[in-house]
Amino acid sequence: MRRKHIFFSLAAVALLIFSSVVASAQVGQLYGEITLKQADGKVVPVAGAAIDVYRTDLSNKYNTKTDKNGRFVFAGLPFTGTYVIAVSAPGAHTA
Repeated sequence: MRRKHIFFSLAAVALLIFSSVVASAQVGQLYGEITLKQADGKVVPVAGAAIDVYRTDLSNKYNTKTDKNGRFVFAGLPFTGTYVIAVSAPGAHTA
């Protein structure tokens, strides 16, 4: 009887340790589409725009470029953290 109780206790501890390791390695995706409003009011996708993601709580930087449809994806960004996203493209400026 005592062995059975010890076995279940050890199994519960192992499950707790395993779940904490899995929870600490959680990452996600950041994705989007960059568009630019032209002078005539038409909105077009921006191909080749530079996307920089800065993590401010740790010194880390991720960068990519948009595809021909103006879309980008960052896979593997940690869920926890504070981020700043910067976009730059030729001929683009803030409004």
